[in-house]
Amino acid sequence: MNPLINKIFPLPLRAEYIGKGIWELTEPFIYNNPPIKIVIPARFRSDGASIPKMFWSVIGSPWTGKYVYAALPHDYLYFVQLYSRKESDFIFYEIMQILKVVFPKRWSMYHAVRTFAWKAWNNYRKKL
Repeated sequence: MNPLINKIFPLPLRAEYIGKGIWELTEPFIYNNPPIKIVIPARFRSDGASIPKMFWSVIGSPWTGKYVYAALPHDYLYFVQLYSRKESDFIFYEIMQILKVVFPKRWSMYHAVRTFAWKAWNNYRKKL
């Protein structure tokens, strides 16, 4: 990655597969783009980018591509709900833009979470 990306993501992404499409961070993962700083603790579990299998040939699988660096903070923001759902989704979009995820993919992934991720948001809200 380039120096800007290394500044925004100061720690490497380290995770291990634990089964059923879920990965667990083995070390903390940080997104730091002031004024927003998201520290995701080790042991946080994620399914990566929640891309339906039928779209993997077009978008990519959940743990491939640069967008996984946006998916992890997005998943964590849904889990802790520090921001509104709309703000969390925009942060997801913004990270993909910083990572230079191509516009059609970035736009479609953003609109997919805006349209379909309300159920995940509400499920986490019930657990808080």
